[in-house]
Amino acid sequence: MGRNQRRVGAATAELAIVLPVLVTLVLGCIDLGRFASSYVAVSGAARSGAGAGSEQPYTSATLSAWQAYVGQAVKDEMADYDPALVTVAANPVPEQGGDSWQAVVEVSYPFTTVVSWPGLPAQFPVCQTVAMRSTRP
Repeated sequence: MGRNQRRVGAATAELAIVLPVLVTLVLGCIDLGRFASSYVAVSGAARSGAGAGSEQPYTSATLSAWQAYVGQAVKDEMADYDPALVTVAANPVPEQGGDSWQAVVEVSYPFTTVVSWPGLPAQFPVCQTVAMRSTRP
């Protein structure tokens, strides 16, 4: 066995050891990046919905229309995601001792990993709640 043949065998063994580690690292980075992107999108959508809700006055008669308006603002913000999977809960909450209120918006979107990681669920919700004081009484 010549010197070149031993070196090829050593390189093959090194590749067999390093390649699974590199593939795992790359897939982990992909999942982490996708999660961060989903979290930023959900946070932005919750802020957008709370902002829209705080600017839109409501009454008890128009509460369902107000909630639909806030929900549409959230779904417009998350246009790159499946709108059927976006869950929105919007409620106006009166503040104590005054005529003002807050628009409280909770947005949830299911995140699914690319790889089934040991010890982690393959799917879990990314949730964000934002409360914003009304700009109109």
